[in-house]
Amino acid sequence: WLEVAGAAVELRDLVISGAQIGGIEAIGAVRITGSRVVIRGTLPRAGLNDRGRGIDALGGAQVDLRWVAVELNREVAVQASGAGTRVKLSEVPGSS
Repeated sequence: WLEVAGAAVELRDLVISGAQIGGIEAIGAVRITGSRVVIRGTLPRAGLNDRGRGIDALGGAQVDLRWVAVELNREVAVQASGAGTRVKLSEVPGSS
């Protein structure tokens, strides 16, 4: 979860499995980049049975991942909303 204006993080060789609410949550003026990232099996909020998103980008967040697999997440693989929000996924395994 990254929600600090101007913050940036680079992810490499990372597996996020069984997280709750969101595997990657990017909110506001943040930037997440990286490669070789797997996000799988994200679970909903306890007791509320909602969410469970692989990647959730909101409010102008920038997410740019190369060689990323987003699979078996409860609600949705990727959600992006809000002005200026951008999600770019490249070299997705299993896609053509």
